[in-house]
Amino acid sequence: RRQRRRPRGSTVAANAAGTGTISGKITLESGVPSDWIKAVWVSASSVSGSSYGSASPQSDGTFTITGLDAGTYRVQFSAYSYWDEKTQTSVETNLVSEYFGDTTSYSSATLVTVTAGGTASKTNVTLGNGGLITGKVTLPAGARAEGWQGVSVSADAIDGGSSVYASLAPDGTYT
Repeated sequence: RRQRRRPRGSTVAANAAGTGTISGKITLESGVPSDWIKAVWVSASSVSGSSYGSASPQSDGTFTITGLDAGTYRVQFSAYSYWDEKTQTSVETNLVSEYFGDTTSYSSATLVTVTAGGTASKTNVTLGNGGLITGKVTLPAGARAEGWQGVSVSADAIDGGSSVYASLAPDGTYT
């Protein structure tokens, strides 16, 4: 199971005088459960590094990040697990995190310009299912079962995009 977790809290502040907003809508690809929108976190980081904001989308996928200083921003849509109140379980999604501009590459992201008092709207994205990597890790013959402790598997995108992590099941399998 992936162990990435949604950031706690939000740095979204009420729109102060002289600050701007980024808004848009996240759509999930056909076949993706609509509840998975709960697993998405949107963040905007200024290229200069001087301003940051984030937001959780509404159930219809719309989001608004307020209180941003005027400037140029890189917008990221990150997918995590979420808590399902109805089933009282943590739901692991398989959504692909990406940057605005339909890319998983930081350097290829389409930058968004925020003006003082303005709204950069139509920062829209469609998120879909990613692929799965499954396997089994085995211990050498004669190794003790405690050898599993602390073992995890990671996969990193070669283009500098997202990374995912999985813990091993008791039998050494992972997804």
